Amino acid sequence: MKNSLFYFSATGNSLAVSKEIANKLENCELISIAEVVKKESYDIDSEMVGLIFPVYCLDAPKIVREFIKKVNFNSNPYIFSIATNNREPGYTLATIDKLLKEKGQNLDLGYTLVMPGNSVVIQDNTNSREEQILRINNSKVIIREMIKDIQEKRKAAIEGDFSLKDSIKGLIYQLAVYKIYKPQNHFWTTKQCRRCGICKKICPTENITLEEQEVEWGNNCEGCLACFHWCPQSAINLGNNTLNKSRYHHPEISLAEIIK
Repeated sequence: MKNSLFYFSATGNSLAVSKEIANKLENCELISIAEVVKKESYDIDSEMVGLIFPVYCLDAPKIVREFIKKVNFNSNPYIFSIATNNREPGYTLATIDKLLKEKGQNLDLGYTLVMPGNSVVIQDNTNSREEQILRINNSKVIIREMIKDIQEKRKAAIEGDFSLKDSIKGLIYQLAVYKIYKPQNHFWTTKQCRRCGICKKICPTENITLEEQEVEWGNNCEGCLACFHWCPQSAINLGNNTLNKSRYHHPEISLAEIIK
């Protein structure tokens, strides 16, 4: 029976982690969560299931939560999850465990993993180039240990901060970002935009359209910032604070891998 590794990745951190793990597991298939959620339903028959994705506002991204609600487990697989984050994993894995329990499953092993930050929503939470390299190198060492646990199907308490204080903090973050600030209302393009369509292709929720004179964002924004970081002209900005700011995507992941 195959092993399935489901990932969601905007700038490549979670995909890079997924690839490293998949390469060490036998008969392992890498599957994009963004593609699965487009289907009406999806059956999982795997012996082992991995869920790898970034943390958004101290919780799992909306698209990941929708994915778990949509899938059907036809067996009782060993399930592990890795939440990549910029030092604040919050209660992400508790959310995943709760959603899995609603499906009659359990999160057997849950890790959090510090990777380069990429958020520029409201404030700049990116890192220096030196810090990015350090985090990527450190992650490789940690991933090797994770792989041993996964291969042995180890079960352990999931990682994260599940305090009431952190839950309230996460809810405040989500309210501030998605209900008040609303990233889709702050994206704009400079004259450097070549209308190449990469932003439209890379958007996991198909929220971007190319009109005659401009790029437009709809109301189904995940806040993943793939469009911002992957624009080859750095023509997409979020408000005025991102002008002349550096962009980030994982150095080992190509644009084609994110789009597919």
